Amino acid sequence: GLYGEGGGPCFETPMSFATSLLEMLIQSDDGHIKVFPAIPKSWNDISFSKLGAEGAFLVDATLHQGKLQEVKIKSLKGHSCLLEVEGGIDYILTSSLSGVVNPILKSINNKTSISFQTKAGESFQLKRKDVNIANNRVVSYKENVYFRGLRKAH
Repeated sequence: GLYGEGGGPCFETPMSFATSLLEMLIQSDDGHIKVFPAIPKSWNDISFSKLGAEGAFLVDATLHQGKLQEVKIKSLKGHSCLLEVEGGIDYILTSSLSGVVNPILKSINNKTSISFQTKAGESFQLKRKDVNIANNRVVSYKENVYFRGLRKAH
């Protein structure tokens, strides 16, 4: 909708901000999923959970100290998936149904494409080799502390 600001209508809406932020965190097109494709270099610690991607996927991802640590994907319908992440081939992909997966890996221009098939209900975890996943996803905001967006008492 439109709202007034300083004597005239304003065409920007809170939804355009939300859309822009989501496009920075995840982009997808029919099973081609890009994780953290457009974030500023100064954003070193980011995580998101259960963002929907085209192709019927739910995606979680964690960036810690400027490095991608893990991506979790749940396939809702069982389609092929092409995941694009930051460069390198030092990743391990595991499936909830079949254990370690040997996906097709391609690395070009500091981006790695990881291609694999999924089944409905199957979950995948992509993580860097020899990296412990950061469990602390606490975000401080002013005087309050939030845990994955939920306010908790100190």
